[in-house]
Amino acid sequence: MLAKNFLAAITLLAILNAVPGRAAGGSWNPLGPEGARVESIVVDGADSIYAGTNGMGFVRLGQEGKSMAGSNEGLMSSIVLSLAVDTHDANAIYAGTGGAGVFKSMDGGKHWSVANRGVEMKTVQSLVADPHHKGILFAGTWGDGVYKTTNGGQEWQSVGESLANAFVYTLTADPSKPGRLFAGTNNGAWRSEDEGKTWTKLGPGIPDGIAEVIAFSPKNP
Repeated sequence: MLAKNFLAAITLLAILNAVPGRAAGGSWNPLGPEGARVESIVVDGADSIYAGTNGMGFVRLGQEGKSMAGSNEGLMSSIVLSLAVDTHDANAIYAGTGGAGVFKSMDGGKHWSVANRGVEMKTVQSLVADPHHKGILFAGTWGDGVYKTTNGGQEWQSVGESLANAFVYTLTADPSKPGRLFAGTNNGAWRSEDEGKTWTKLGPGIPDGIAEVIAFSPKNP
């Protein structure tokens, strides 16, 4: 069955924390941030949660969300739609913005620099780091398809003619198979087996229309 290995869902607009001791999803508490809509959430694998927001830029929450701080020095947009952490360097964080391209932090989000050559002035709705190679990332843009960098954001190039004009809501890299990507777009869900060079639309069983989120099951990637 085509839908067996991944799950499509709606976008999260709030950070919530499950109450310990209760059934998964049975009870949730808000962690914040107040006054901004959460567009993207990333856990760094240690004790922090990173949030990209519409209104407060990049926000870092401490362990279990108990502390919160905005770290936006050098980040020239308060609209952060997507975040990615380099799987080979937890200090390298990338932020996709609304209309200002991509920015990069090499100190866990304390300071930011421009990393958007090739995606200048673009809205970067989604970002994913290649889990198999350091410095390779993919960016899903709003109406301009998918872009790829092989040098940690120094330069981006458009990939995949099939999605050249797509609104790419989400990008996901298969952790078990190098080169395999999934994209959720305004025209359904797509798969690439060659790092975004070519794309195949998924179906049947997946309706046409907007695919906002694609996620892998950790038990059956």
